[in-house]
Amino acid sequence: YNLLTLHYVDGLTIREAANELGVSTRQADRDLRQGEQGVAAWLRDRLAQPAPDAPDVSQTSSLRAEIALLSVRMRPTDLAALLRRCQEAVKPLAAERNLRIAVELPAEPLMVSTDPLLAEQILLTVISRALSQAEPGALRLAVESTADRVTISLRFFGDPRAANSLIVDAVVTELAEQLRWDVTQRDLEAAGRCVTIQ
Repeated sequence: YNLLTLHYVDGLTIREAANELGVSTRQADRDLRQGEQGVAAWLRDRLAQPAPDAPDVSQTSSLRAEIALLSVRMRPTDLAALLRRCQEAVKPLAAERNLRIAVELPAEPLMVSTDPLLAEQILLTVISRALSQAEPGALRLAVESTADRVTISLRFFGDPRAANSLIVDAVVTELAEQLRWDVTQRDLEAAGRCVTIQ
């Protein structure tokens, strides 16, 4: 677990992960392959089971319990800088899918009161899922601001193979509620899709 996390989540090389855990590179390589096989076996078993139509009550309450443990630290945050960080983080996925993100921001700096870490996680999740479901071309990310509301809209044309895929699921909704955000997803004409965050 530690090797998988250090290598695939934290982005360390096998040598760096081995040094972090105090094991040899060869041992780390063997353990990493064993961990990959364990994850693959778990996924194979999981995919062999029929998918449930909706999360059961215990899953939903467990999710809510986990999210309730988050400590939200609201503070003034530069929304443009936050969106630029997200755009930079998803560049490899966008390039792989032959997509570009067109960002439209207000000319003036836009400060919002939010937890920047949680906000970034929500935005990254939404943008990454949109990229994975979009047809090659462009995603349009626009930010509009009024006196009491900021609206972020993400528009793209969906790949027909991902027609029923959700971008806004229970996790995104629950996390957004922690920030008092409202996140919605709707279909537009001609296979267009729009995710709105207010």
